Amino acid sequence: MLGTLHIIPSSTHSLHRIELLDKPPSVARLQKAVGGEITLVPGFDSILRGGEVEPCIAFYCETDFKSAPNSWANLLWMQALIRKQGFSGSDKHEILTGPVVVLWGDLEFLKSLDPLLAFLSQ
Repeated sequence: MLGTLHIIPSSTHSLHRIELLDKPPSVARLQKAVGGEITLVPGFDSILRGGEVEPCIAFYCETDFKSAPNSWANLLWMQALIRKQGFSGSDKHEILTGPVVVLWGDLEFLKSLDPLLAFLSQ
């Protein structure tokens, strides 16, 4: 099992943080990364890495109203939405603020995230 946790900071002056994982991250780890309660980013289910599209899962803190918009994460999210459903032209698009965490990895790692997703959907 091999996965990656990528923290995309909201400030363009901060460094991205990437961690290799051999087990799924805890809810507490994800909350620390985003600065509050985690929320699944709807439709952010793929990411382009090294010229290949890979499945992923992304989280942010929905109640973070003080942080600036996360330009990089919003761009990656829009790309994922376009890959998934094409350009809809909808103006009903939320803006991600604060740090965003993106998780990707091998099939075993992604499958190990199912309990986390089940917990969040309750």
